[in-house]
Amino acid sequence: MKRLILFFITLFLVVGLHAQNSAYSETIHEDYGTFKMETDEGNIISVAAFTTIEMVDPASHKDGEELNVTLKLKKSGGNSVTKELPLPEYHIDIYLVSKSVFEGEGTSTWLDGVKIFIDGVDIRKDQFPDGFLVSVKTVPTQIHGFHTTNKDVNIEIIWETALYEPRIRK
Repeated sequence: MKRLILFFITLFLVVGLHAQNSAYSETIHEDYGTFKMETDEGNIISVAAFTTIEMVDPASHKDGEELNVTLKLKKSGGNSVTKELPLPEYHIDIYLVSKSVFEGEGTSTWLDGVKIFIDGVDIRKDQFPDGFLVSVKTVPTQIHGFHTTNKDVNIEIIWETALYEPRIRK
């Protein structure tokens, strides 16, 4: 019985760790680089950002309105045929990863006043007019996901303050 319980605990931990790092198995669509600042004590506050993208089947995804493109084809006899084709839809996830160092060990980072702009629009302004607070872990932390028909959107992430987490280390 003890072996069975130990087996299930081990299985749970392995599945949990794999699920947390699933962002690394996805293709990175755009890497936004790393913000880095060193404190007077030699500790580092650092956060990296990237996005992943996957194509979504519009027929199976019905969250909002479907966007269609009308395609007109002409047959050789002069008759035209009209067919509506759905536009390709993409799901984009925005991830942050803490690269902060406290006393020589990797640690989480707190970001306060975070705002996400997609094509120049603050997408969370209605919910968080002053920005939101997020704890960024040392593994990819998803902070937002959205659907779009344009896979080349302009994403900007800003925050007011950043602080490494001295209590939670890697």
